[in-house]
Amino acid sequence: MRASWLTALSPIVLCLALPGCANNHWGACETGMTIAGALVGGAAGGTLVSEYEKGSTSDAQKAAGAGGGLASGALVGALLSQAVCGTHEDQGMGRADAATRAENAANRAEDAARRAEAGASRVEAAANRAEEASDRATGQFQRGLRK
Repeated sequence: MRASWLTALSPIVLCLALPGCANNHWGACETGMTIAGALVGGAAGGTLVSEYEKGSTSDAQKAAGAGGGLASGALVGALLSQAVCGTHEDQGMGRADAATRAENAANRAEDAARRAEAGASRVEAAANRAEEASDRATGQFQRGLRK
């Protein structure tokens, strides 16, 4: 019984010992992927023990398979979340960097909106001048027809 607990806890201890897992502030993405990995691993472990074990399997055997799968799935989910969610400092994807990039993008969007507004004003002024020129030309044409 003691060996099975050590086996079940070893992936968790390994994950906590890895750099990036222990010192990282996890968000919803990392937590969700870890939980999803644990659920998939637990279901797979319990199912595999139940289906592929020769003879009848006890509930304790199924639970042990599910527990091992749960721990392994949580480890795989946690490790994958570090690559997929992009929060490692060494990948240049720190939260502070992401906030700075988001702020810079917002500033660029504001500048683009100001330029678009200025461009729209210039287009409107040009349209007004074209309309005035058209009115003058129409007036001159009509005066020419009257003569």
